[in-house]
Amino acid sequence: MQFNIFCNGNAPEGNFRNYLNLLFYSMTDLGHDVVIERRWMPSGFINVIFDPLFAIKHQRKEIEEMIERKIPFGLMDYEIFCDESFNFGTFPLTKDEHEFLKKFIASSSFVWTGGHLNYLNYKKYNEKTVFLRYGYHQNVFEIPPSSKKEIDVFFFGTVRGEDPSALFRQGVLRLLGELGLNVFYQECGASVLSRNSLIRLSKINLEIPHLPPFAHTSPQRIVYLANNAICPIALPAVDEEGYQQYAKVAAIQEIADVCREWVDQKRYLTEGDRVYELIKNDPMNRILEEAFDLIF
Repeated sequence: MQFNIFCNGNAPEGNFRNYLNLLFYSMTDLGHDVVIERRWMPSGFINVIFDPLFAIKHQRKEIEEMIERKIPFGLMDYEIFCDESFNFGTFPLTKDEHEFLKKFIASSSFVWTGGHLNYLNYKKYNEKTVFLRYGYHQNVFEIPPSSKKEIDVFFFGTVRGEDPSALFRQGVLRLLGELGLNVFYQECGASVLSRNSLIRLSKINLEIPHLPPFAHTSPQRIVYLANNAICPIALPAVDEEGYQQYAKVAAIQEIADVCREWVDQKRYLTEGDRVYELIKNDPMNRILEEAFDLIF
């Protein structure tokens, strides 16, 4: 089959790229032709529309044309779908947008979702909703190993700002800095190469989830790092998908002691191999093959 992963207006970099890499390499392994484009492709291609929120807000005309012309398409989630809004009200929908979204989902040949909550909500409107968890592919390994690590703690993600999650993340990083650990962070929007150069030299790659209601585990960090034989230290989060098995999970009350011991005992030199072997048990090729059997 021929697929176009239709990324709408979003550049396929950063967090998007981690998931797209898994899909591209695994789908081509299975013998499918895959392109990644910022526009829909004509009949012959199944267009997989990435990030429905962006599509209904900015490309409704194109989506309506695809529905009218019966150009086959599926949906792939990114933001958290909460029926009448995305991200728990952060992106509310007008009544008209909500009605169009329901039509959009129902007209889709399938919906792929990497999160349990999204799976439940999309399935209300389309029975061919499939949970497509993040898995393993050898070509996602792209961070060269390094035994000489000059950075104690690194976190990539949103840190600046005054919202509760940003303040919480600032507090965790400040706490670890007060232990005498050198702490670096990088905001979203930096190049992948810049981010990976810091990941490579860090003894601890930290996963600090957002505060509720955004309390889910981020596969964008944990599964991507496991695919690169790196075991992050993660604070507990909602994890119905099972992604935290690829991390060392530490409660906020013990995060300081766990990080200190991780550095002192050089656990970063061995734990990465453990999670790399673990994630190999979930090859993305097999996950996709099972999803295709349910959809087509």
